[in-house]
Amino acid sequence: MGVLQADTLVIEHPWGFGKVLLRTRYEVTVRDERDALLATVAERSGPGALKLVRMTQLSASTPYELVVADPGGAAVLSIAKGFSLGKGEMRVVDPTGSPIGSVRYHGPRDIRLSDPAGRVLCVLDDVARLEFGVLAKRGRDKIRRDTLRLSPGLAHPVRALAVATGLAFEIVRGNGTSTGPGESSFPGA
Repeated sequence: MGVLQADTLVIEHPWGFGKVLLRTRYEVTVRDERDALLATVAERSGPGALKLVRMTQLSASTPYELVVADPGGAAVLSIAKGFSLGKGEMRVVDPTGSPIGSVRYHGPRDIRLSDPAGRVLCVLDDVARLEFGVLAKRGRDKIRRDTLRLSPGLAHPVRALAVATGLAFEIVRGNGTSTGPGESSFPGA
């Protein structure tokens, strides 16, 4: 089962004092409930000249281009956000570059998933729930585990947009690379 087919995704963020305060590159791993690796999410390239900005409250204003890759390294989705003051719009495309849709954060209970033409398909709260901040260890490393629970039977493109939102939620809600505990504003969290 792949990241776009699973109904429950466990999203693991690096954790620790330095990783939380000084992290400039967005990276997470995604597992299923049985702990099998489903995907990795990482920036296509690092922040470059914006590295110092990423360590500030302005982190979320910087552009991001994330690649969701399966365990073999093949791209599954691309998630991008340009420069913005505030939350901005996140665009999601498939591996061929065809647009799947977009995500826009209007508030904790108003995260809109839209088709490529900008028509709102649904509000995220209607199709998914994210539970935040379970701290754990993977080997010797500390991690924060968030769990995304999708409604069973979601069709494309809503499923892909909901998965992309959960995988890049720190960026969607305007935190950028900041991943502090208890900062959840996601419905049901």
